Amino acid sequence: MVKLPIPTSFNSPLTGSHHTITDPSMPETIHLLLDTADPEADDLRRGLDDLLQNNGSLVFRFHNVSTEGLSAVLDKAKNTGEKNELSPEELEWIEPSYPSDLDSLLVEEQTIFQKLPPPRPAVSWEDLFDFIQQVRPMRDIPQNELAILLTPSANENNWFSSFRSSPAPEGFVQTTDWEFFMRAPRWFPVAHEIWTLILQLKGFGSLRNTLRYAHKSAVGCLNDFCEEKSDIHIKLRTADICDACLEVMLRRDLTQELLAAATPALEKIRLQSKFLQQRFAEAEASPLFIDEKGVLHFENYQQLSCRLAPVEKAVYLFFLLHPEGTRLNELSDYKQEILDLYLCIRNQDISAAVEVVRKLVNPLNNSANEKISRINAKLEQLLCLPGRYEHYQITHTSGTYAIPLVPEKIRLHARWDLTSLSK
Repeated sequence: MVKLPIPTSFNSPLTGSHHTITDPSMPETIHLLLDTADPEADDLRRGLDDLLQNNGSLVFRFHNVSTEGLSAVLDKAKNTGEKNELSPEELEWIEPSYPSDLDSLLVEEQTIFQKLPPPRPAVSWEDLFDFIQQVRPMRDIPQNELAILLTPSANENNWFSSFRSSPAPEGFVQTTDWEFFMRAPRWFPVAHEIWTLILQLKGFGSLRNTLRYAHKSAVGCLNDFCEEKSDIHIKLRTADICDACLEVMLRRDLTQELLAAATPALEKIRLQSKFLQQRFAEAEASPLFIDEKGVLHFENYQQLSCRLAPVEKAVYLFFLLHPEGTRLNELSDYKQEILDLYLCIRNQDISAAVEVVRKLVNPLNNSANEKISRINAKLEQLLCLPGRYEHYQITHTSGTYAIPLVPEKIRLHARWDLTSLSK
């Protein structure tokens, strides 16, 4: 069995005596290392952008990294899906759980997800943390700022996330396999794990202290141990910290300011993921609002948002602006309009934009079909049930492509006024 690399002492660069804050009014920076070994890393980032908004206490900064290109970590990986059990010494840190009234909810949810995740290369914790240390100087990340690796790789202890406080504050979150434990896009649980690591590091100071106060059985507290991964949905449904844990955390370095910043973020994750867990379709389509940046907002679906890639936004806006629909081989007739939309969304060299749109409207190129398929897949992934996403997907009847949502339910920011695009 591989022993957990738990520090024996706590000298937190974020909150301890080794960290000097030159300007208390400046928010702390949390560095998110997005592993591009994940083929869906861009979609994950767009989802996290919506859930991890900067606030007065924290600023989230993304860095694209590659475990394949910057480290030999994966060369040491073992193809295994087995879980290493905690030793008796480690288990004794976990206090008896509080009584829970969520047992029936857990049983209900466990019947939904019967399949097990596929075996994945399991990387050691030590290698994951060493990788973060390699990245720090390459991305100018100070040793006193928290860095969290978001990676598709599994790890030797089969945990979705963990952290260390020494020699630098560092953590990791596994970004894969969430679909086997809940019905929601993976950026919801990943965002929740990111907030959990931040609050545990500040409130307990070390992994050892975190485990000391962890609930072995899930009670709906952020500090639930979740030895069974299927328990993870309970934490998302409550997005709460129990009174006992909160008292300990506030006595240490969890500030009221950080707690005030975390609370609405966790509540948004809770409400939206809870909505997606519902196994019924909405009786009526939600109004759709397209904001100034081209982000889709489903106003009656707990304000869920869908962030598309720039060219996908242009395609989707085009079909919203043409409810009568059009054939793909007629897109060249609207080349200038689509170009105006794309340039309004993405500020780039005009020649590069023209080339993107040229491929898009070329009837001999499959670009438009690919973009439509990607858009529809993202809407399905976000909204989960056909009764929701079918209202918003780009469908085709007899070769004519259109969005079936009635115009009365569509609101567009003034920026997308057709008469102003060419100005």
